[in-house]
Amino acid sequence: MRKLVLLFPLLLAACAQQSAPEPSADRHQEPTVQMTVVATSLNRWPYAAPVTFAVPDNLLYGKVEGKPWLPLFQQSARDYLLALGLQEAPASEANVVLAIGVLGDKEDADSLLFTRLGMDPGMSANKKGTVALVLKDRQSQTKIWSAALQASSDTPIKAEAARDRAARSLIEQMMMRLPSAQ
Repeated sequence: MRKLVLLFPLLLAACAQQSAPEPSADRHQEPTVQMTVVATSLNRWPYAAPVTFAVPDNLLYGKVEGKPWLPLFQQSARDYLLALGLQEAPASEANVVLAIGVLGDKEDADSLLFTRLGMDPGMSANKKGTVALVLKDRQSQTKIWSAALQASSDTPIKAEAARDRAARSLIEQMMMRLPSAQ
């Protein structure tokens, strides 16, 4: 877990900045990240095999700093679900759809972002540096699983490769309680 935390750069710091090539000397100096993950458990999928999913563009929510991260999270979530044995399908046919919301490290939460995800932001309005995922049954729109992560880092990330690693690490941390579709 410590290695993962050290390899997990702040997902949302400087996300609006342009990527620059990462100097080889800096590759070994990953930022220190503090994070908190809250996720519900799902013991088994409530569908007969094959379980299908979609991560549609119209269910991606973010503010200015968070928007550049949405495609990275979308692809990382897609890859993770495929690795679990789920099959991608059109949003109109999938068993479940995944909604993703992102707030940058300088962006305050508003209830609209969380309402769109079908989540309660809780008592604290300070949700800076938050990524939230919600899996809903496509037909009933019932939430079957959710996860949220808040992160802060000592340094921003700028290189595209580091941002991609960060997104994949985040998705792994958030989705680890999902069962295999097999």
